[in-house]
Amino acid sequence: MKPPYQPSDVDRRVVETMAVGGMSQEDICRAIGVSGKTLRKYFRDILNSAECRAKAQVVGTLFRMATSGKDVAATIFWCKTRLGWRDRQGSRSSKIVTAASQQGSRPKDQRRQAGLPDPPVAPE
Repeated sequence: MKPPYQPSDVDRRVVETMAVGGMSQEDICRAIGVSGKTLRKYFRDILNSAECRAKAQVVGTLFRMATSGKDVAATIFWCKTRLGWRDRQGSRSSKIVTAASQQGSRPKDQRRQAGLPDPPVAPE
């Protein structure tokens, strides 16, 4: 009779690294030599939290890049996604404008105040 599986610290690190990296459970099973049932039995907590931890790490990295003053693209991306900044249309220098100062006003009013055209209407 085969002895019951005993997870090692190395197995835990492998499972965590692979799960956070987005690897499939099938691949993780192959890497540590266990079945899917055994993987889920011993590593459920790691598998359940891996995606959230990966996202948190990426967000933290992006935030550090955006606030370092060394990565303009990351700073602009963060401003656009978190502050609602947009590129000004029709400008050769593609200046960034913000709608943050018009908090509380409607998006259509914000676009007009920023000098942006109304979005096209989809044909019916």
